[in-house]
Amino acid sequence: MRKARPIYEEERVVFIAPDIAETYAPVKITVGYGGQNPVSRPFIMVLLWIKTPNGWKMTTDIPIPIPPEPAAR
Repeated sequence: MRKARPIYEEERVVFIAPDIAETYAPVKITVGYGGQNPVSRPFIMVLLWIKTPNGWKMTTDIPIPIPPEPAAR
């Protein structure tokens, strides 16, 4: 089971060229493996977009896990 919840209010768009853009959005992805209880974890989803004659097309999506905060000493 996998479920993603983007936080659209924090999404950012960066144009690399007039016809190439990247979007960055924090997302919570909930995953449950092999009978384990599903756990929601934070990721940054990076999407690469190319402008074609038919409009914008997504070419790549890369989920990058956000590591947990270090434990206080």
